[in-house]
Amino acid sequence: MTVRRVCRSSPRGWARTMRGAYIARLDLDQPHHSGVALKMASQCAALKAALGPVDLIALAGNRLSVNGAPTGPALRRTALRLGGFYRAAAPRLAGADYLYIRYQRASPALLWLLRGFRRAHPGAPVFIEIPTWPYTGEAVGARDKVLGAMDRACRGRLAPHVDRIVTFSRETAILGIPTICTDNGVDPAALPLARPGAVEGPLRLVAVANLGLRHAYDRVIAGLAAYDGARDVVFDIIGSGVSEPDLRAAAAGLEGRVRFLGPKMGADLDAALDGAHLGVAALGMHRIAAATSDIKSREYCARGLPFVTSNADADFPDGSPFALQIPADDSPVDIAALVAFHAALPEDTPARMRAYAETRLSWRAKLAPVVTALQGAG
Repeated sequence: MTVRRVCRSSPRGWARTMRGAYIARLDLDQPHHSGVALKMASQCAALKAALGPVDLIALAGNRLSVNGAPTGPALRRTALRLGGFYRAAAPRLAGADYLYIRYQRASPALLWLLRGFRRAHPGAPVFIEIPTWPYTGEAVGARDKVLGAMDRACRGRLAPHVDRIVTFSRETAILGIPTICTDNGVDPAALPLARPGAVEGPLRLVAVANLGLRHAYDRVIAGLAAYDGARDVVFDIIGSGVSEPDLRAAAAGLEGRVRFLGPKMGADLDAALDGAHLGVAALGMHRIAAATSDIKSREYCARGLPFVTSNADADFPDGSPFALQIPADDSPVDIAALVAFHAALPEDTPARMRAYAETRLSWRAKLAPVVTALQGAG
């Protein structure tokens, strides 16, 4: 591995500077990817602060994007699906001392990129992040099933080319590759505190997601249909995705109580979260039989917005003062319990949540074991 310079001022003492390449086959121009785009930018910032420059290589529409700037010729959608992204990305890796890849299923093109990088950079570490494990329960629709079959055919050949799997589960090995177990994080500085909801008037629940099976917001809708408490409750859903048609069908007859606000990002998202009382995190991880740490819970925490979740999470154990844990099943959400939970929250809850996020949930803290492993891998 190339050692470019020695940094005497590092808080860790004598440390090598390493140039990284963070690869994600995602179109960051799509509004429904705004959350993951923020996550990746925050991860790159944390890696840069610890190790040195990081190039974020992704997509912007049908063109390669490097550090947010579209580059190179337009790629046909068919070519992208057949691995054109990885072939376009490969020349950008010449100066990389390590690869960090956000896993989007295995494919012949990914294996080609990994083999080529190994030949050109012997000894350079390659880490792959698998956000959800196992992920087979997430495959829905014919296209996903075809891609899933290709993944199953290729993923068994990853081990010779990958040093570590970064996972938010507690598995010690995945696909025959040793893991680094950590949790999702946030960049609190990028997330303004939400203005608390009014004491009087309806209790406002807000969910932000790329709507999928794991979110199970139908549980909230079913709970609202059965709720007959004294305080009005409304549920705002921010985002879009494959589950939206089913959610709209489930919400028939609840007009005004369930509102679909569409995807929002940046200042529009900040404004939509102002005045909310409770955030709604993932309520259906049991449906895909997967273990992960929900990033939305961490974003709610950084914004000072108490939330409800059904996902077991070491950062928000059962009994957490600002996270209401509900059963991990398909039962309707007990809306009266949410109203009572919010009513009992201390006035300084937003400030305490923000302080907790700054000390415990930052990407610098969450990626510390990854940084240590990268430093020791060369």
